[in-house]
Amino acid sequence: MTDHDPIITTPAAGAVPAPAPHMTTRLPELDALRGVAVLMVLAFHYTVQFTVFFPERAALSVPVAWGEDGVQLFFAISGFVILMTLDRTERARDFLRARFARLFPAYWTAIAITTLVVALAGTDRLAVPPAAALANLTMLHGWFGYPSVDGVYWSLMVELCFYAIMLAIWHFRLMRWVPVILCGWLGLHLAWAHVPDLPWIIGNLLIVEHIPYFAIGMTFYLLRTARVTPIQAAALLLLTLGSAALAAPRALYVAGAIIATFAAVHAGALRWISVRPLLWLGAISYPLYLLHQHIGFAIMDGLQAQGWGAPVAALAATITVLILADIVMRLVERPALALLKRPWPRAQRAALTP
Repeated sequence: MTDHDPIITTPAAGAVPAPAPHMTTRLPELDALRGVAVLMVLAFHYTVQFTVFFPERAALSVPVAWGEDGVQLFFAISGFVILMTLDRTERARDFLRARFARLFPAYWTAIAITTLVVALAGTDRLAVPPAAALANLTMLHGWFGYPSVDGVYWSLMVELCFYAIMLAIWHFRLMRWVPVILCGWLGLHLAWAHVPDLPWIIGNLLIVEHIPYFAIGMTFYLLRTARVTPIQAAALLLLTLGSAALAAPRALYVAGAIIATFAAVHAGALRWISVRPLLWLGAISYPLYLLHQHIGFAIMDGLQAQGWGAPVAALAATITVLILADIVMRLVERPALALLKRPWPRAQRAALTP
């Protein structure tokens, strides 16, 4: 949802050794995969979830139920990219500033736009109370029982927890032990899946439900930078696959598909997906993710109420949120990153390279 594929620079104290020079190039395939992931999520919401919110409206004839797995693909990309980011982070505050600039300006803008559109559309079933909208500004509202301005915001709290855990690993100079930590983390995933009496709040803080997907991206980054051998990586991926499958049988197919996708990227077999439309979708994927659901639902509901067919209403909603996302990317997301980077010396700015 939020991370971009940065170029690796020299790590500071607490980081693992720098990758080999041939590992410092960007992976445009990851940018394209962000575009694929956000299209999957959008298709799921427009073809499946819309009629959950508006059962009186016509549904599209081809439900894309598997589109919800785009979120898991986002988590895997995050696992890869955050390890890459920490590799060349010099100070914790650089990482925190980078994450703040990446997450919050576009997020606050999306809250404002979504709240306004929902209010103008008069769709009460999508609205939240003013107190909840204000609580959403923290991105931690779910911990305090407030509903989200848009339903997709739940995954941002997962990302925040992942960032905090990974920053702690970096801070305590444990980056070289990431493969071992992943084994323990996957064990916690199984424990929380099979022992219902374990405290849910600790499980949420440790993101145990979602760690297999982050682990996939992390493992392929470790393999790409030669921190694990191919045999060690295969063992980690088998452990990840088994952990996911034992917790939820359907996860076997989801995790397997994501592993196969990352394996193809690692082997250079997915370079063909780095085409301009998908790269553009990857560039706007975060604001598009934030904006598409409730705004799209409001548009689809309003147009169907005026007699438009479901396909035309969904197409109009898609075009609208694509335009909005591009505007937010150009006028909010990129300027916020540039503004945050500008005053610092080059060495301090390195951790903010998008």
